Amino acid sequence: MSLEEADLSALFESGYQFPEPFKAKADDGITDLYGVMYKPFDFDNQKKYPLLEYVYPGPQTESVNKSFSARMDRLDRMAQLGFVVITLGNRGGHPHRSKWYHNYGYGDLRDYGLADKKYVAEQLANKHSFININKVFPTTPIAKSKSPHVFVKRAFELPEFYELDGKTYNLEESLDYFKSDGLIVLHKGDLLYESYWQGNSKDTTHISWSVAKSFLSALIGIAYHDGLIADLNDPITKYLKDFIGTGYENVPIRDILQMSSGVVFNEDYADPNSDINKFARAVAEGTSMRDFAKTLRNGKVPGTFNHYVSIDTQMLGMLLEEVTGKRLAQSLHEKIWAKIGMENDAYYMVDDTGMEWALGGLNATLRDYAKFGLLYLNKGNWEGQQVVPEDWVDASHVADQPHLLPGKNDLSSNDWGYGYQWWIPGFPDTDYLAAGIYNQYIYIDPVTNVVIAKTSSNYKFNEEREYSKAAHVAIFRAIANSTKGELLP
Repeated sequence: MSLEEADLSALFESGYQFPEPFKAKADDGITDLYGVMYKPFDFDNQKKYPLLEYVYPGPQTESVNKSFSARMDRLDRMAQLGFVVITLGNRGGHPHRSKWYHNYGYGDLRDYGLADKKYVAEQLANKHSFININKVFPTTPIAKSKSPHVFVKRAFELPEFYELDGKTYNLEESLDYFKSDGLIVLHKGDLLYESYWQGNSKDTTHISWSVAKSFLSALIGIAYHDGLIADLNDPITKYLKDFIGTGYENVPIRDILQMSSGVVFNEDYADPNSDINKFARAVAEGTSMRDFAKTLRNGKVPGTFNHYVSIDTQMLGMLLEEVTGKRLAQSLHEKIWAKIGMENDAYYMVDDTGMEWALGGLNATLRDYAKFGLLYLNKGNWEGQQVVPEDWVDASHVADQPHLLPGKNDLSSNDWGYGYQWWIPGFPDTDYLAAGIYNQYIYIDPVTNVVIAKTSSNYKFNEEREYSKAAHVAIFRAIANSTKGELLP
């Protein structure tokens, strides 16, 4: 026999949409949490929406509904006012108020539930460009240039295939597989290719993650050239005296630039107990990045082993602030952003003290990321003005010590080589790149005069980190090499 079905035609005619299920991690970094997202009926993925959360830490999570419920209509109503509204089941939730729930939440009904809500909001803001990250994280702005640079466009088609480890892959299919959000290809400064996916556009402000480190490197180079840093071999505690007695005491600035500080740090994002995840949770709970950095200890002799430590970059951000007397966002605007025709406002995420996330909190548009790559392709020169010292640009992508060389290296925890906050993927060692988690890149090939900027939301990155990195280098090289045959000199 057939069952009766509710007639919801009038409901759908009014514009109603069922909420969308999602999964995210709890504040412990381990537990999977499930929730639903309500969007405005006239939702436009090109717009930015503030995020609202239904907060109910206990005693259960009956508020997570995947179907129409008149009882939960207040969530839909708030969505129609121009919000993205979410509900989620925090740890310990159970619709039947089981003994397991009571045992889990006893004495802690408030804190763990709210921590889960906060952490999930941050994950969603990083994942979805339509969520206004400024309404989730505290940020500080970077104003666009008063004279935006406009790219000259030329016709070009991406190659159909690329090679990796003796196998042939379809390039377009790989871009989809890696959840690409945007891709730009420049040749000699001209715009050859520009495409966006996942609801992104040329005006989408996208988080850079660790690509931001390369921007900071440029500012350190400028400060060094201006005499604000006397010697790269100076210990950083010459300038940051409150770090005496920490893992950074007497560590040379050069070794911090080259991710060779010797500081003990686990950067594995897939490990919920890693230092990088402890850092993220600590800052989310109100600990300043400066105070967190002071808890770290040294485990190796500086300048002997290449080990990726994001807090190294944050130390450089503190150094820059100390020697310039300016916040990082102000320095970036004055020294770079305003000088190379950035066409959109950008911003940094900041901690509760207002300190910028130098290690990965820069948010900008893809075109502006590409302009920074073009600046480096041109050895720091922009239309006749030397913005970043040429010798700094040259030194930035040179592995000048054995522990920094690309390839299998007993003196390094990475297969790629490293310079001044820039990666060197290896043979042929003429190209280099800025790279961020989830496959954010600025790729530079001085031989072919190609710059490629790419943003992504590849949340499989932690599962196949090395494969995705190798694949992207192969993709970029295939694109760069294709320009030699298809374009006039």
